[in-house]
Amino acid sequence: MWRSKGEGRFVKQTCCPGHFGHVILMVEPAESDIPFQVCWEVAEFQIPQIFAGAVTEGLMQALAEARWPVALRVHIVGGGYHPVDSLPADYREAARRAMHQALEAGG
Repeated sequence: MWRSKGEGRFVKQTCCPGHFGHVILMVEPAESDIPFQVCWEVAEFQIPQIFAGAVTEGLMQALAEARWPVALRVHIVGGGYHPVDSLPADYREAARRAMHQALEAGG
């Protein structure tokens, strides 16, 4: 069974506030009939729970773009947060980038 890691960052500091989202994940084939599972294993200070929906949206967007045919389990294992610069859209993009990296590494 393969398991791959992905890390996505979305950082722009053009003005104040800026943009900051950072997601680290592990991807593996799902062992059930559920096509997509997200396991939230990250501490609240790394990625606050209020961004979980945006992270999931980014993951699903990446899967749709890649047309990935295999059921997956995604473990959100790390990341980063900035109290001023982090927005949902930043985590959506960071998660999308992390998922693309993990899918490329996994094959």
